[in-house]
Amino acid sequence: MRMILGLVMVLGFGGLGLGPARAAVEAEEPTVTGIEVARGNGTFLGVALEGLSLVVRYYDEAKEQVQVEADRAAIWWNAPNRSGRQRTVMTRDGDGMALRSPAQVRPPHVYIVSLTLLREDGSTIEHHMVDLKDMPER
Repeated sequence: MRMILGLVMVLGFGGLGLGPARAAVEAEEPTVTGIEVARGNGTFLGVALEGLSLVVRYYDEAKEQVQVEADRAAIWWNAPNRSGRQRTVMTRDGDGMALRSPAQVRPPHVYIVSLTLLREDGSTIEHHMVDLKDMPER
């Protein structure tokens, strides 16, 4: 009995289903932060809320984050608790890895945001409609 108990203590409880999972842990598949928006070229946008700011990040085909392609973005929405259309311009954050709105996207987040990505000269790169009701739980 001592021999068996000693063997279990040396080898651990993994084989009995009492310890941590097997040593070979599968690598997690990269995911897009926020609402995943597929682009025509096989890449993705991630639209997320951080505090009261709307944030857009770019992802490659493997869903790894990359530098933003747009210089800025124009967004507008019809908030249910305010009259008229709300508008703002998103600009690049400090490291160029995201476009960020000023802190003014107020709850409840139950509306559709019109997102237009723009080049430096103001020409349109692409346009998306994003339903904030699809936002994953934060």
